[in-house]
Amino acid sequence: MIYQIIEFIRYLEGVLDIEILKHADDKFDRKIKKIFKKIEEKFKKVEETEKVCPKCGSKLVVREGKRGLFYGCSNFPQCKYTENYTNQKYDTH
Repeated sequence: MIYQIIEFIRYLEGVLDIEILKHADDKFDRKIKKIFKKIEEKFKKVEETEKVCPKCGSKLVVREGKRGLFYGCSNFPQCKYTENYTNQKYDTH
């Protein structure tokens, strides 16, 4: 779903750049581009790990969701495997 959102945003950027932003003032243009950039940055923030997805064999990445960090399959959205994130550097067990 995240990749679909990003693709949709890129599509909107193209449409907005071609039609709407040609006629918009510079301040509006900067605000729209800043919003798109923030959205893309949020969805791009992933940290690769050496862990392997037990479902499809792809690498797991650390992602940030509304409930905090979690491991997710790098092959998302084809594979939707997730697991709880544990930072082993600070794990006391």
